[in-house]
Amino acid sequence: MGKYEDALKSYTLNFNEKQKNSLLDEIKKEIEKTDNETLRKIFGCIDMTTLNITDTENDMVEFINNVNKLSEDKTLPPFASVCSYPIYINLIKENLKNKETRICVPTGFPNPSTYLEVKIAETALAASEGADEIDIVISVNKIIEKKYDEVGEEIEEIKYACRDAKLKVILESEVLNDEQIYNAALTAIYAGADFIKTSTGKLKTGATNEAAIVICKAIKDFYEKTNQRIGFKAAGGIRTWEDAVTYYKITEKVCGKEWLNKEYFRLGASKLADEIVKKVKG
Repeated sequence: MGKYEDALKSYTLNFNEKQKNSLLDEIKKEIEKTDNETLRKIFGCIDMTTLNITDTENDMVEFINNVNKLSEDKTLPPFASVCSYPIYINLIKENLKNKETRICVPTGFPNPSTYLEVKIAETALAASEGADEIDIVISVNKIIEKKYDEVGEEIEEIKYACRDAKLKVILESEVLNDEQIYNAALTAIYAGADFIKTSTGKLKTGATNEAAIVICKAIKDFYEKTNQRIGFKAAGGIRTWEDAVTYYKITEKVCGKEWLNKEYFRLGASKLADEIVKKVKG
């Protein structure tokens, strides 16, 4: 038995469907009471994202110009990051005005079924170009096969290639059951992930509230054993301010208020910012 399988033996997901439904019912009752201060905090946790295969350089400049325009409102915090493909790192650096906003890129994306050497090389190139954060997709097939040590060792090598960049590991949670999500999250955490992310957004459903609860439970269980705080990112299908508040509340209630900042909570979206601005401005 390897070190990852051994680590997982000390964890049990003790959060059932009834508890999840009860938590979500509680959150639904609180959403309408959301104040503008909370929405502003959430705004500052957005990874402004465009990952269309049709994105041209002109499209990217237009996208960054929109980010810059939204960032001019000093009543709102700067975005946590801008997220797009690695080939646009330099273009983003040249056009992004607010330097507090980080540059995030996915590597080995969206399908992780390629050579590890390719993933490492792409990650190393992105880090050398100036990416602040790197999102990778966990080897979902190996999680299903319970090859946790292979998965963990792979993430370790990619983490090393990140240099100083933060590493977010995407679980593609909509194709996994609760136990698989929980074990995948813990494996990635023990391998050095800085964030656990729900989805690529390239499948049908994207993030779900239920998967978010399980991921946050893994993060909190790890924290209680080690006193190390790992971040949570929801992505895929997040469009309304109500969606955003739901994930914010899940993080608060499962992990704790200490997670409610851009260092430990993120939302990957492209249209969410406009929705929050409309709500805040009334």
